[in-house]
Amino acid sequence: MRYVIAFLSPAGSTRKIGWAIKETLEELGRDFILTDLGRERNSLATIENFTGGDPFCLFIGTPVLRDLAAAPVMSLIGGLNSAPQSFAVPYCTWGGVASGIAIYQMAQALLEKGFLIPAAARVISSHSIMRNIDNPLGAGHPNEEDEEAVKGMARLVVEAIDSGDLRSLDLQALDYPNPELAAEMKKKLSAPVPVTPKTLDKELCTLCGVCASECPAGAIVLDPEPRFGGSCFDCLNCFCLCPEKAIKLPVSLEKMIEMIRNRSKTFNETPRTVVLSVLKHDAEPI
Repeated sequence: MRYVIAFLSPAGSTRKIGWAIKETLEELGRDFILTDLGRERNSLATIENFTGGDPFCLFIGTPVLRDLAAAPVMSLIGGLNSAPQSFAVPYCTWGGVASGIAIYQMAQALLEKGFLIPAAARVISSHSIMRNIDNPLGAGHPNEEDEEAVKGMARLVVEAIDSGDLRSLDLQALDYPNPELAAEMKKKLSAPVPVTPKTLDKELCTLCGVCASECPAGAIVLDPEPRFGGSCFDCLNCFCLCPEKAIKLPVSLEKMIEMIRNRSKTFNETPRTVVLSVLKHDAEPI
């Protein structure tokens, strides 16, 4: 069985979990590849070339954006061929507000492709919008304990595959724990993905190109000033990383952070990191 680790990680947290899985597969001597959807534009072809049409196991990660998986992740899943006798392990990183329905959304699409879902994980991380302030939500995460939980999950997955265990987690087990909130979140699945309008302060912009080079969607080109394209999925990397603060949003950062903290209090979600597996039927919080 070959293994694929694919993730999108604008702020680095989802990548960190992907590397924890990579270390586990290396320890177990498994044949695998790792692809970062934000850095490699032909990840689907890379996966197809590596697997050659044979059954494989896909670990696929996304940050939670407005309760959902990021658009490039769902696009990758949508482009996969039908995969009977293959396995998929969806995981998400979330910034301390709500873990949302990202793993539910990914699992639903993967099940439709014929994948079995032996495990999944929600992992707390530092909130990406708060990366440059003191005391962000999820500060210090993912930490070593989070990584060890994910490594344990990866070992269980390999164990299940080696033993011929063909069970799959029930989709309902991957849903958001609060049914009423889950129902509201699912309404977003059929709605257009909102993208925050961005404007450029031309007097502040130095044409440094950081926004374009750090855009995981390849949505920004310099012409000669930054121009925002339609592939943007609103990770706000450009806003957070612009050294001159030349990219402006309709709401100030201070107001945005206030709204995020208030929303976090509304959800008050615990436990912070949860791993689910067919070999451990109940959620395993840490």
